[in-house]
Amino acid sequence: MSMLLQKVLIKSFKIKSFTIKSFTIKIKKKMKKTTVKTATKTKATVTESATETAKQIVKKVRQVNLLNLKVMPKDGKGFDFLVALNRRIIPAQVTALANSINRMGVIRPIVVANFTYLGKEGTYIIDGQHLYHALLRNNLDFPYVEITINSDEDLVEVIALLNSSSKSWTLLDYIQAWTYIVPDYKILMSHFNTYDLEILQLASILHSNVVGAFPDSGKISKVIKNGTFNVINQPACIKLLDCITDVLKIIPRMDRMSNRTFVAAYVDYYNSKKDYDHAKFCKVLEKHSPQLKFVTIDKDTLADFLKRMN
Repeated sequence: MSMLLQKVLIKSFKIKSFTIKSFTIKIKKKMKKTTVKTATKTKATVTESATETAKQIVKKVRQVNLLNLKVMPKDGKGFDFLVALNRRIIPAQVTALANSINRMGVIRPIVVANFTYLGKEGTYIIDGQHLYHALLRNNLDFPYVEITINSDEDLVEVIALLNSSSKSWTLLDYIQAWTYIVPDYKILMSHFNTYDLEILQLASILHSNVVGAFPDSGKISKVIKNGTFNVINQPACIKLLDCITDVLKIIPRMDRMSNRTFVAAYVDYYNSKKDYDHAKFCKVLEKHSPQLKFVTIDKDTLADFLKRMN
């Protein structure tokens, strides 16, 4: 190696003296530092690029929403309402929104869609019916954006999504919404108004003829929400529900959790007896009902108690 090349290497890698060994070590250290810096820079670039892309997407969405913003004059024809699908109007909530508008102005639009509902074509409020009434009360114009609804199923899903952003839907809200499309939800609601049972236990019985103390663990809640709930063998279910009603008249009324556990244990017992004699069971239960107050509130213990009664 020439003296000139050695001087260049010594100066480039900042080593006081030159040997093959020292040069090799210095080269490795230099390369390692360079690689780490390059990787860090690359990672930073990727992260920055992803963040920038996300910002662009959000910006684009916001621009689309702003471009779609329209205003219905206060003396205009107004909008239609999804009767039996939207939640009921709560006057106190309208008052709170009206006061908020007086103080801060309108900070969000009403969401509407044009489609046919129950045989009538119109522009229906999908989200913002309380806001609509608050604006109506304050004698103001109605800012709104219009979205597209492609099917009945799409309508329910969009309403659930938009309404949950302000106040989560209850299970009964989902049932009411799906009643518009799926007849079995109407059956569920009808039986809920008839029988003194919690909605999840009732739905579990109608859907599978079984029930647990914690029926939600069986995903019945998810079934209700996604629109796939159906009633299986309704006559058999009604017979079971009538039997449950009879036994609940006999046992001492306990707290909510205890009643739920008792119903679950009773349904298990009922389904396990092919030769179940309801009249006989009620007579024996009436005799032993005072002891139920001393039974540990546990499904297995209650099931054992019901078996030993006979």
